[in-house]
Amino acid sequence: MSVTPNLGLMVTQEADDPKFKDWRMKIAGASPDSNMMLLDAAVGSAQSWQEEKNSTPFTWGMLKHGFDYGDT
Repeated sequence: MSVTPNLGLMVTQEADDPKFKDWRMKIAGASPDSNMMLLDAAVGSAQSWQEEKNSTPFTWGMLKHGFDYGDT
């Protein structure tokens, strides 16, 4: 089974096997390693980063050295 490079989502070829349908339902469930939860966590992380950057005033150092300048 293949895994996507950025989020680690499990991907496979489409099949008509009823067992595959059960597996597909499992990966879309509420378990921490399901694809839906992985996507939700990635979006939440991006939103948190955006909110942090939106509330941080720009400084000369950030413009000169990048937006991560001064982060500890």
